[in-house]
Amino acid sequence: PRGIVIPWGGGTPGGISGVNIRRPKGDVKPDAGDYRSRKYQRATGSWSPLYGTPRERTPRPVSETPVVLVEGEFDALAVLQEAGDLVAPVATGSTSGARRERWRSTLAKAPAVLVSFDEGAAGESASKVWEAALPNGIRWPPHADDTGEMLEQGGDLRTWVRCGLEAARRSPS
Repeated sequence: PRGIVIPWGGGTPGGISGVNIRRPKGDVKPDAGDYRSRKYQRATGSWSPLYGTPRERTPRPVSETPVVLVEGEFDALAVLQEAGDLVAPVATGSTSGARRERWRSTLAKAPAVLVSFDEGAAGESASKVWEAALPNGIRWPPHADDTGEMLEQGGDLRTWVRCGLEAARRSPS
C-alpha cells in the first residue's frame, strides 16, 4: 500500500526486522474488515520488535537511560525530537506489540519507564500489562490522545517528560 515507510530495527545495530507503512487517511476504511481498515500495514515477513530500542540509538547503556514507552512510531519520534537527550523513546507498534521477554528484560534495566500509551480502553489495558511486567514502570499518560498529537497541538513534550521522570523518581518501586 502507499504511505510513509517506517523501517524497524531488529535489536542489533544496523539490523532491519520489518517495515511498517503508515497509510494516508483517505486510504483507511475503518469498516472494511480487512487490511484496508488499518492505519498501519506491516510488510509481509516482518516481525514485531520494539521500535527504537535504546541500545540501537544511544551511546549510554540501557541501565542509565530512562525510557518513554509509546504505541506508535510517530509518537516515539515526537518524544525523540523534543526530549531525546533525556530519554530513549520506544514504540510497541500496537497495544499488544513487543510483549516478548527479550523486550521486557531490556526495559526492566532502565532507571524508569514512563508507560505512555494512547488514551482509550486499549491503551489503558496495555498500560496495565506493561506496568505489571516492569517494576520500574509507571503510567504517564499524554495530555492528548498520544504524544504525537500532543506535539501537534503545541504541548510541551519536554516538560511533560521531565515531570514524568520526577514522578518516577518519587514512585515507590
